[in-house]
Amino acid sequence: MGNASAIRSRLQTASAGERALVLGALAVISGLLGNFIPALDFLTIGHTPPLPALWFGLVLCVGVVLWASRRSFDLVVIFLSSFVAWFAAVETAVACI
Repeated sequence: MGNASAIRSRLQTASAGERALVLGALAVISGLLGNFIPALDFLTIGHTPPLPALWFGLVLCVGVVLWASRRSFDLVVIFLSSFVAWFAAVETAVACI
């Protein structure tokens, strides 16, 4: 437990470049998860698989918790808005095909 708190403390005092690197690494992981974890057909809404939005929303929430706010309301708004943005982007792309 002490090691996790040391890592968290180090991340909270990271420079802007280090923060960008951490978020970039987490975004790559979320992209890999969204690509290689099979979409569960029963979760699909319209044409939109929700898992990529879930992974990316979690990355955004981690960044917000570490460097901006820990308020639950803020995290819910960020998570839901990233999902809505993902949904709108996929549905728009499908409609344009």
